[in-house]
Amino acid sequence: RDLKDKMFLCSTILSGEPFWKDVLIELGNLTPDNMALEKISIDKNNVAGEPSIMIITGNLYPGKESSQQILTVFMGKLEKTHYFGNVTLIFSRNSMLKDKKVLGFKIECKAGEKGK
Repeated sequence: RDLKDKMFLCSTILSGEPFWKDVLIELGNLTPDNMALEKISIDKNNVAGEPSIMIITGNLYPGKESSQQILTVFMGKLEKTHYFGNVTLIFSRNSMLKDKKVLGFKIECKAGEKGK
């Protein structure tokens, strides 16, 4: 009985949840060198069985290409993986951070097993 209870608990915890370690590793692999991810939050207050909503906030530092172009490419790469979907730019704005011009941004996407 004890083993059955533990198995039920494990299946309940894991049902509908992605392996976050894999999701975060993929996010790190896709992040350009001149991009700093400042905050990653996950909204788990959604319908059971639906993917979680991930909010990514960060800054892009000047590089060889335009910051807007780098951000667009990054979002496209996220969309092409099986961990992220419905990638949407909430905002982007130029600002100064420690005397450097940066592009601040906030992205929302579904995170987990691509819409599952």
